[in-house]
Amino acid sequence: MVNIVFVVHTFDESQIGGVLKITSMQANALAKRGWKVSILSLGQVITPAYKLCDEVELHCLDQKYYDTRQLRSIMKILFFSKSYAGVLNFMRTQNRNTIFITTSPPISILFSLFDKRFKIIGCDHTATTYSKGGLTFVINLLKRRLDCMIGLTPEDTLYYENQGIVAEYIPNFIDEDTSKSLIGNDVVFIGRFSKEKNPLGALRIFYKSCLYKRGVRMRIYGYGDLKQDILDLIRAFDIQQFVSVIEGESDPNVMLDNVRCLLLTSEIEGFGMVLLEAMSKGIYCISYDVGYGPKNILRDGLNGFLVEQDREHEAAYKLVEIFDGLVNSDSNKIRGSIAQFSTIKVIKKWEVLLKKLSH
Repeated sequence: MVNIVFVVHTFDESQIGGVLKITSMQANALAKRGWKVSILSLGQVITPAYKLCDEVELHCLDQKYYDTRQLRSIMKILFFSKSYAGVLNFMRTQNRNTIFITTSPPISILFSLFDKRFKIIGCDHTATTYSKGGLTFVINLLKRRLDCMIGLTPEDTLYYENQGIVAEYIPNFIDEDTSKSLIGNDVVFIGRFSKEKNPLGALRIFYKSCLYKRGVRMRIYGYGDLKQDILDLIRAFDIQQFVSVIEGESDPNVMLDNVRCLLLTSEIEGFGMVLLEAMSKGIYCISYDVGYGPKNILRDGLNGFLVEQDREHEAAYKLVEIFDGLVNSDSNKIRGSIAQFSTIKVIKKWEVLLKKLSH
């Protein structure tokens, strides 16, 4: 039997986020269809970030340094050396029918260093438009050693192919939400409190819309280093009674309850899983046009709007249009606009690739 092993930096709830969510969804969906699936966490897991079905095994290497973002300069070599040794020991427990699936650029690079005993599928979960500086050429050479790279968009897939890298287009997916849609009255931001996700930009858009003067509230979900900056800006705008900052919540049914519009203001975006989650509930989205992910999901006027990066006044204007009912689409049309990203359609693409590599 073919063994599928997803490799993550850590599956602990302290690093909860989009990559771990989609990884758990992929693992659960494949396991439920009869595949033997495991998740390998480089770091220790005290509490799992997301619920895994009983058929999915979770393995931990318990490394102290499990992510290159924890380290600087030469210390990053420590990550690769420790991780290489730990993964190599794990590999010795696996049969030759094991297929490893990576979930980040550093892990993809790590697995390119191993011999060809096992099949390796790379998935970086970030946009190919993200510049790696002078290292881009070397990184692409290493990725050629992988059996396949997953492009989350057609454009990412074409990029890999133009670099001589074997690639397949398989987007992220979302389960169909059949709950009854109710038009909410809140604005929401969901993402890490980091420069890349740009929560401060989303907050400024809400403030410039002046919707708070009409009683509209904003909820900001996430965690990260910019939390204090967010709180300071809320106080500077004097809108404390209209904006809530919430940490530790991961249930989309809670985060997207009573929401009319979601703001995605990332500076870099590989796919934008949160867009699918919102649209599956019939919620409009406004996103900056960054990377390829948002432009492959959003349809202007149908399920939301694409806005050029940092055009905060334009985004605020579109937000007001949505709340004023000037957009003609409805919740059923929004849900229908993402039919190509349904679980069953995407998982079948994964199965075709896995069967091809297992032979």
